[in-house]
Amino acid sequence: MRAGEAVVPSHAHAGRDPAVFVRPDDFDITRPPGPHLAFGHGPHRCIGADLALLELRTAIGALADRAPHLRLAEPATALPFLGGSLIGGVERLPVRTHAP
Repeated sequence: MRAGEAVVPSHAHAGRDPAVFVRPDDFDITRPPGPHLAFGHGPHRCIGADLALLELRTAIGALADRAPHLRLAEPATALPFLGGSLIGGVERLPVRTHAP
């Protein structure tokens, strides 16, 4: 980077540093949490961050309780990812809610 050049940080790419995470490009729900950047830091931390995290934990916990057999309906490698988006994601996420 040179002085005066614009820098556009992307939260979508956070958590992919191989110096911090083992297999950073793999989704692993058992991976220990790393430093979180999405809610800011220090005096600039989002005032609603704790509420958002609590809501997410509650929602995922309720989903796990109500659909304990929830699984992908097709291989993860077959999921179509969004292209050209600042925030990544999949176009669709087909799931099964019952044991096979």
